[in-house]
Amino acid sequence: MADYGPFGGHGGYEFDDATIANMDQLEIGEITIRSGRFIESIEILYRNPHTGELVQSDHHGGPGGTEDPHIILNPGEYIVEILHSSVDQANTLMLLGFILALANCF
Repeated sequence: MADYGPFGGHGGYEFDDATIANMDQLEIGEITIRSGRFIESIEILYRNPHTGELVQSDHHGGPGGTEDPHIILNPGEYIVEILHSSVDQANTLMLLGFILALANCF
């Protein structure tokens, strides 16, 4: 798996949601992005596929921008690729995209 970043523009901080309790048992259920001229923030709603319990990540980023339509992943669906474009040496994100796949179901 490739590792890029950290991103965050001027004053941004890298983050890692791996500190969420029982992270190894969770899948991504929904992604919320706020944007304006640039990507302002991201929040992730994790889901336990066995119990349906939802766990909200911290708000990562600033308070600006408007909330874009939520990216909703169905149970068993997962991210296979993240596309991004930054515009300056501070790695300010201008574009963020996700390619999703559905896990094999038998």
